[in-house]
Formats: sequence, C-alpha cells, structure tokens
Amino acid sequence: MKEIKNEGMVCGLDLSKRSLKQAMTTAPTRFWVQADAEYLPFQDGSFHVVVSHQLIEHLNAKHKMINEVSRILMPEGTFVITTPVKGLLGNLLARSRNIEGEKVLSPDHVNEYKSEKDVIHSVIEASQCSLKLKTKEKRSVQLPLARLVPWLYGKGFLGPMLPAYFYYDDVYLVFIKINEQANKSANFSES
Repeated sequence: MKEIKNEGMVCGLDLSKRSLKQAMTTAPTRFWVQADAEYLPFQDGSFHVVVSHQLIEHLNAKHKMINEVSRILMPEGTFVITTPVKGLLGNLLARSRNIEGEKVLSPDHVNEYKSEKDVIHSVIEASQCSLKLKTKEKRSVQLPLARLVPWLYGKGFLGPMLPAYFYYDDVYLVFIKINEQANKSANFSES
C-alpha cells in the first residue's frame, strides 16, 4: 500500500465510498481518503491532530485503530475521541446485541465501552502509554425526567424516538502524544 504524505492539509477518512462521496459534496476542498481506520495509509508522525468522532464503537479491533493513531501522530500531537458509553439506563433500554451477545445501544455497534474510565484505560494501553489524557467531558443524563423513561419506553410511548441522551453518555476525551525521546531521556537519567 502506498503511504500518503500529509503536509499541513485537512484530511478526512472513511471506509465507505458512499460516505466519502457525500462528504466531498459538503467539504470539497478537503483531502479525502478511502481507508480502514485499523490500517492507516499515512507515514509515522505525520499529523498534528487526529479526531475520531463516534467511530470506535463500530470497529472490531479498536486497539488497532488507537495504535495506528498513536503511530501517525507527531510528538505532542493531539488525539480527540468521542464515543458513547452506556448511561444509567443503557442496559435497561438497549435492545440490540453484538456478536458476543452483549447488549449494545445501536445495532451497528460492534462493541461499546462501559464507562469513561474504560475508554481512557483502553486508549492508554493500546497506544502503549504513548498517549496521555489531557481533558475529558461527558454529557450526562438528566435524572428527574430520566426516571420516567423506562416506564414510557416499555409502554411504547417513546419507541425508537427515545432521545439518545436518556440511555447513554457521550464522552469527549483529548489525549496528547508524549514525546518519546523526552521520556527515554528522563528514564535514562533516572537510572
């Protein structure tokens, strides 16, 4: 596979040709690439920022994507990731199951994180500790109204129109790639 060199441009990536065509109509000046997020066709250290928006829950091997992001980020580069995690009502209201039989929020989700801590731990571990958490945010359930949701959902009043924020929290995490040379020097000087 030929590697693509990035020289300060904005690049969008998707596996689906149809999705890329649609994206090209909304942002034709960007550079678009059809590729698998688990095998990114970019040189090591070629991006300042990588954004993964609501993607990781659709991947079979999410650790491969995280490892690839770590590889293509420059030292001190930024990785922004958003993903849903089950909220207080997630397991109660989830109607779909993934291939392993676990309840998931959407039928197209291959796997889901159970908590914000799980996402953070997974990213740090898959990057072999080269990514460090900088900031985190979470959109949470509004509890007083949320107490009525299971009953309304069970009675069929809400059905598929149930607002997503009642059964999951969106997690927004920002990681920084640690300068590996600085870490090696610090570890060497401590010895």
